[in-house]
Amino acid sequence: MKETAVFNKLTELDDRFDAHDARFDAHDVRFDAIEDKLKQHDASLKAIADKLLEHDDHFARLEEEGYKWRQEFLKGQDAIMKILHKLDQERIFTTEWMKRNDLRIGQHDVAIGELQRRCL
Repeated sequence: MKETAVFNKLTELDDRFDAHDARFDAHDVRFDAIEDKLKQHDASLKAIADKLLEHDDHFARLEEEGYKWRQEFLKGQDAIMKILHKLDQERIFTTEWMKRNDLRIGQHDVAIGELQRRCL
């Protein structure tokens, strides 16, 4: 009888152990599902990070192109300013030439005016 009681107690403990084991198995399945989901998130996160790095390279290239364009634009503007400055300096010479030749230029105006009056 003692053996039967011990056997029954062991069977009861064994059943309880199996119940706990089944719970652990259920948790293992849930943990595996969570682990799979985390692996999917890791893959997504890696894809996002790769895309961000790709965009960083793209933006760096655009920034470099913008910098080059700006430098070329400023060089062109500088060349235009140099030309305008030279033209401004030459205007002084043109003005001086007009002052020196004012009488001669005025004579042409008078002659043209007389020709116009004769034709009318």
